[in-house]
Amino acid sequence: MAIFVAAGYYFAYFDPGTSIEEATAVVQSNIQVEEAKKSEINKTMKKEEEMRGNVLQLKRNLEVIKSKIPVDLKDSQMQSIINSAASAAGVKITGLTVQTDGRDPNAPPVKISINDVKPENLIEEVKFKVSIIGSFDDFLSFVENLGKEDNVIKIRNFDIHKNSDDVDDDKIAFNGDIIGFKQAKIEIISGVK
Repeated sequence: MAIFVAAGYYFAYFDPGTSIEEATAVVQSNIQVEEAKKSEINKTMKKEEEMRGNVLQLKRNLEVIKSKIPVDLKDSQMQSIINSAASAAGVKITGLTVQTDGRDPNAPPVKISINDVKPENLIEEVKFKVSIIGSFDDFLSFVENLGKEDNVIKIRNFDIHKNSDDVDDDKIAFNGDIIGFKQAKIEIISGVK
């Protein structure tokens, strides 16, 4: 009788560990899936941290640039910067005229939707047409003096040529645009209606 009960138990209820092995295999496969997810999450978090660092660096760079672009740069201030750089370098200014873009400096800020903001809307130019005569070394000193200014200044649309046909005359003539930048008078409005 005991043999029949033992045989019945063996075939009906006895588990040699296969169900535990199957459960262990399922748990191990779930662990592998979760480890893969953890690895992906760690990669994503690392990329996000790098992006945060990049955004902070961009923000710092923009703050530096913004500090070098004044809210208001008047024509007289720009003219003073050019005259100071020229006198320190020893070049002679033969022509200095302001180039206006037709904007009224006393006009109220222009309202722009945040969706329509473009980089060219954020900055205005204070442009002067300049003619200079001096030696090449003095001209380089003039450009260097402009480069040392706290404000962002750009030289463009220029030509440099010999001042005269005289072989002994070592002076050059410079004609071009010297541009200072200031923050545009704009008011950014929300694009949501």
